[in-house]
Amino acid sequence: MKRHAIYFALALAGAAFTLQAAPLPAMPDPSLPVSHFITQVNADKSITYRLFAPDARRVSIVTGATPDSFVSHDMTKARGISALDYSGSKK
Repeated sequence: MKRHAIYFALALAGAAFTLQAAPLPAMPDPSLPVSHFITQVNADKSITYRLFAPDARRVSIVTGATPDSFVSHDMTKARGISALDYSGSKK
């Protein structure tokens, strides 16, 4: 029984040494107004999706109510912000 407690303590100590904090997430450029990275509904009822994802290689929005109607829309990227203007019409 003592041996199990020692093995457990050693495993716990080893795990404590291997854990490390994750890096802080990237922040948007402070010179950009908040409206540059917030999703909004436009006057014409279209939606502009915006997402701050500087390290993303590709960002897409999937629309549709059922798997048969799902449509993927790739977002364009500038200054780490991916954006898509969507009016509800299919491609």
